[in-house]
Amino acid sequence: MSSFNQDDTVIARVLADLITGDSSRLVGEILRPVPNFWDIVDYGASAGETRYSKMVGWLLDPQEDHGLGTFFASRFVQTALGEGAPEISERARVHPREWRNIDVLLVDYDEEGMPVRTLVIENKTDTSEHTRSGLLTAQTTWYNWVIRGDFESMEQSVASATDLEPAQAARLRKQIRSWKTDTGDYRGVDDAGRHFVYLTPRHDEHAEDPEFRTVTYEQLEQLLDEVLQLLTDRRDPDATKIVLDFRRTIHRRFDRRLGEQITHAFDEYPDLGAELASVAQQMGVVNAEDTRSGDKQYFKAARTKKIDPEELRAHLDQELGRPITEIELRRLVAHVWQSRPSSFANDTSKFHWGDKRNGRFSKTEMLQKIAQAFVVEHGITSIGEFEEKFGAVVGTVILPDPANPYDGTALLYDPDHHPYSASDAKRYKRTEIDMRERIGAITFDDGKRYRVHWNLGHRRPGRVGVIAHLPVIRHFQQTGDPQIYPIEDAS
Repeated sequence: MSSFNQDDTVIARVLADLITGDSSRLVGEILRPVPNFWDIVDYGASAGETRYSKMVGWLLDPQEDHGLGTFFASRFVQTALGEGAPEISERARVHPREWRNIDVLLVDYDEEGMPVRTLVIENKTDTSEHTRSGLLTAQTTWYNWVIRGDFESMEQSVASATDLEPAQAARLRKQIRSWKTDTGDYRGVDDAGRHFVYLTPRHDEHAEDPEFRTVTYEQLEQLLDEVLQLLTDRRDPDATKIVLDFRRTIHRRFDRRLGEQITHAFDEYPDLGAELASVAQQMGVVNAEDTRSGDKQYFKAARTKKIDPEELRAHLDQELGRPITEIELRRLVAHVWQSRPSSFANDTSKFHWGDKRNGRFSKTEMLQKIAQAFVVEHGITSIGEFEEKFGAVVGTVILPDPANPYDGTALLYDPDHHPYSASDAKRYKRTEIDMRERIGAITFDDGKRYRVHWNLGHRRPGRVGVIAHLPVIRHFQQTGDPQIYPIEDAS
């Protein structure tokens, strides 16, 4: 039985506002689009990420049949790295499959056929970065180790994992052992030849690994406009149609203004997710993976909030003063579903980090803001004073490893003086300026600049610094000390 009631049902109001609001022109393109290959083969947001990666890989590969040569690859690298970006040669190739789970891997070769440059792309469309399954290591950090052949760090990550099942840990160790003997990898490429890109629609999001440079889908759109101009000048209708369909698809999906309207609607109407899930399921918009994802709370609530799509369509007809067809409603529901702010639900911490008015911060940025605010409010001038005072506060709410009592000494570190493994030392030293510009650092009277060196993102203790059930965040929420940006509990 449908629970549709125009007085207490919000989905009709939200959809009508989108159709007639500030983004009405773009919504009109969604409702009545020109024929587009991506619309035909669409199979949910998660499947789109894989297909978008394949498309980017096709454009990057100079030897593919698009006829662009190195044009797109060179412009993409320039966008990511800025001035001084390396030239991509005609010998470059994109790995045909997800090599070791890397979304896109471009490898450039010298005249003797030896790899001299690698470009790793981690592509995010519907989610934010998360830790590698069962490990405490961020995806981008793991892929950095993979491309470098840093097997020691991988093995340490597996050994220190707290959520790995024994069989899963054994499979990872076996995989790492096989990689060690693989002579066909790219560990021989030097540091100057390794490049990393984090491709995301979110302007306020960065990879956890500091070597990954962010490229947004808006920047990708601009590159595609250049490609389309080149293909049009060459009068290549086939390649032009392929690229134009892709450009239109990502513009509709990731338009910032429309995305903000949809996010605002979810914030304003708590029942919207359940109502949307109900309609989306009945109209065949969602797939099986969606129902198992971080949005499962929507589907659970949808069981008691069933909305009849036909009743919804009839009400929209009245709201708009014109009929809306079934296929138009399906397209709009599909778009709003794909644009839902579900990435927050994928955080293992289950928290929205930061003030929504100022954007969503990464965990690292949020932790640095907590530390900086504490220093200012308590007039702290030395690392020793910080460790003593902040360590005392954190030590009252953290669950430490019994073998290593938590004393606050691992709260901050100085990038210039902190001991690293050989590979990490090069990596952090080389990216130190970029890290500080993005996140900032605390300078004490010893003249050194410190960054955070602690973690709030894991669910149970396994070693010093790993937080159980987020008691540190809850402590700062309750005490208001320091006065940091609001952190909203989304669990």
